[in-house]
Amino acid sequence: MRHIRLFFAIAIAKMTRFAGKILKRGSSLPGLLALRIYPGIMHDLQIDCPVIAITGANGKSSTTKLIADILTANGYRVAANLEGSNMRPGILTGILEKSKLSGKVDADFVLMEVDEFSSPKIYSAIKPDYLLVTNVLRDHVERQSDASNVIAKIEQELDERTTLFLNADDPLVNSILYNKPNKRLYYGINDEKYGHGAPSTPLAAKFCLQCGAKLDYSVYYFEHMGKYVCPNCDFHRHEPDYAIEYLDLETGQMVMNNEVYHVNYDAFYMFYNILAAVSVCRELGLSYEQVQSVTDTFVFGNARLQEFYLYERKGVMNFLKNATSLSATIDLMKQDKEEKSILFVMDNTYDRRYLITQWYWDSKVEELVADPNIDKIVCTWYRAYDMAIRLKAAGFPADKIIVERDLEKAVSIFREDTRGNAYVGYDTDSYSIGKVVEALAKYPENTHLRK
Repeated sequence: MRHIRLFFAIAIAKMTRFAGKILKRGSSLPGLLALRIYPGIMHDLQIDCPVIAITGANGKSSTTKLIADILTANGYRVAANLEGSNMRPGILTGILEKSKLSGKVDADFVLMEVDEFSSPKIYSAIKPDYLLVTNVLRDHVERQSDASNVIAKIEQELDERTTLFLNADDPLVNSILYNKPNKRLYYGINDEKYGHGAPSTPLAAKFCLQCGAKLDYSVYYFEHMGKYVCPNCDFHRHEPDYAIEYLDLETGQMVMNNEVYHVNYDAFYMFYNILAAVSVCRELGLSYEQVQSVTDTFVFGNARLQEFYLYERKGVMNFLKNATSLSATIDLMKQDKEEKSILFVMDNTYDRRYLITQWYWDSKVEELVADPNIDKIVCTWYRAYDMAIRLKAAGFPADKIIVERDLEKAVSIFREDTRGNAYVGYDTDSYSIGKVVEALAKYPENTHLRK
């Protein structure tokens, strides 16, 4: 009976997935239906290839996509959830697309982008051979509460067979399965030119999780990422196995272990994502040439860092979901020394079920006040007034703040009544992302967004 349910669950999932492709609608529905038909399906899949899990607060989608692109470009068959759903239904959807009706996964690699709090449900069924952790941040505080809870969730169902790929610059990531026998590989940034002597935002990792002492930092990159050591115990930043020794945001060049790569973004955090993906692929045995040929042309294919236009004015949109991503977007805007305007599209955080806006206050919004090149900031969508209040509290001039909750009207105002280069920061609810793209795509200069 179990084999019949497995066969039927996979068959229904494949048919649903086929229909979704015809209708050009990607979703986690195939995996959801398979789980409804046979709840134990993930335990019964036959996976005879390496499984690589990617988790963390920020960067996991970009990193997963680049790893998949590198492997696919070099002839490997990859099963992966690349459409944004990183919980059980979405992960299962990606795996079943490469599965036979018997449950055997026909792939050379399985990639799983995993939501941190979904980790126990995933790893109890499918043990990763490699676990890449990008960062641990204050994110979705309404369900995660504290960063230590995130670490506990990630650790819960792992065992010593999993090789850990860890961001050496993040002391919270470095704490995962600390003192356990797992093989640990580190990646990080050694070039300090974009570092700071003091944190620019409140830290989620002031103290050592091993002994409780306050960590000593010699440099901060952003948030609690940097170079650190505990003065009371042996906890410290490990020298990375894969290190960026030189990076240049203007030229997009990074040098890792004497290998030169080009990055098509000038956002500092994207170098971490590229580095993570390159590190994994080089460790898997791919050559420098095999990896570099893909990274040099890699563009993340969704609304993150997507370019658009307002008439002939160039714009960039980026996602916001926590204090770190908002601060990173502000850093991106600050690099532009020309006249510019900003559109903030602020949703009810976390699927509109919660009204959490604390992270607005944890980010470095004050740095927008010091930028003389900002013409106007338009605030829209459900939490438009919350962002406007945050801007006013930071000291941003009230006469430069426009509040319009109707998104289409706000985009029209942004197009007609602002000046300079254009930036859109949007909250990450999938519905709001679609509405932002739809509102921009109706103008003739943005036909490339009509997908």
